[in-house]
Amino acid sequence: MTASLAPFAKSKLLDSAVLRRRANRLGEKALGRVIRTPTMGELARSGEWFADVLGLESPELKALIKIARKEEALWASQNMIGYSIHCVVKEGQVTKVVNGLSKSNLHPDVRTFDFGKEKSRVLD
Repeated sequence: MTASLAPFAKSKLLDSAVLRRRANRLGEKALGRVIRTPTMGELARSGEWFADVLGLESPELKALIKIARKEEALWASQNMIGYSIHCVVKEGQVTKVVNGLSKSNLHPDVRTFDFGKEKSRVLD
């Protein structure tokens, strides 16, 4: 599931050499954690850690993450660099998390999608 507040132009942020180096260094650490423990849980926890430590989460995104967790999302984090979040939610909790996010005074665009129902494949 995703909840987006607005489009986000990443180009200005990525023009910063300091930020790129920091993101690369933190990304390598997060990737190392996932390689050591290649599970969905570690992937999600490492993504949460990366977003938090990089420090680009706005107060609004932090509020959406807090709502998603309160409504029992398994994991919730900022979309890499952007003005939106993503959540991993058990099938039976989707409506609860969608409703919690949708009722927020931030009025995010909330979208859901399934994953894991098909085998991995190369997309054309």
